[in-house]
Amino acid sequence: GLQKDIEERLEAIGFEREDRPFHPHLTLCRVKSVSEGRALGRLVEGLGFDMNMDFHVDSFMLFRSDLGPGGARYSVVRRFALGG
Repeated sequence: GLQKDIEERLEAIGFEREDRPFHPHLTLCRVKSVSEGRALGRLVEGLGFDMNMDFHVDSFMLFRSDLGPGGARYSVVRRFALGG
């Protein structure tokens, strides 16, 4: 519902709707090389995490990313509380 509401509001101010279906996700990290990715994969497998977890969300934040020579720098644009 949140995604639909955001998309409708953005469309109302001139943004085009996304063609692809929405797949919610959470980015935990990024890797810069295949070898880093493989090493991280081995580490996570060794920890035995249950990747199918439920959790409560009471807010979300909109971030701005500025790309530079040292990588992306992120700053919070705004925090949104979820009612209930």
